[in-house]
Amino acid sequence: MASHSVKNGGRCYNLRLGGERSVMILIQNRVFVWVGNLIGLLLVGLIAAYCVGNDSGHTGFDPYIALAFYVPFLALGLTEFMDVKGGNRSVGMLAVAISILGIAFLLFLDMTNTLVGYERWVKRGLPEVPYDVRIYNLLVFFVFYVSIVAPLVFITIIRSNRK
Repeated sequence: MASHSVKNGGRCYNLRLGGERSVMILIQNRVFVWVGNLIGLLLVGLIAAYCVGNDSGHTGFDPYIALAFYVPFLALGLTEFMDVKGGNRSVGMLAVAISILGIAFLLFLDMTNTLVGYERWVKRGLPEVPYDVRIYNLLVFFVFYVSIVAPLVFITIIRSNRK
């Protein structure tokens, strides 16, 4: 595989996806991963706010559409975490945690019938979950989410300022 030079202090990752196929992920600097982290946090917040405003517990869009962000961002976080030479391990660890917790949030919403796509809701027999139970479910997950993400953000900021 040929090596590629990147200007402006950027890093270039080669990931082999079986055989001769490879994917190049170009990251100019840590800003890209930080923006992704903020988008991941914002996405969880927006979905949670939608859950609070939704009285029925079902929606016309499939909440699993957010996987289109979380799965590739998980791969990006893993590459940043595993890059021993030039990567920032704490930023990569934060990206992995936000991605895994975002995926867990989507599964949690689905399993507790807090927010389900309409077709899936109909197939389940139109389950009714009282509004206060759905809010309680969101609060429980929010406390769990913040207890994991907040310390990681704090550690990442401290480690980033040292360099």
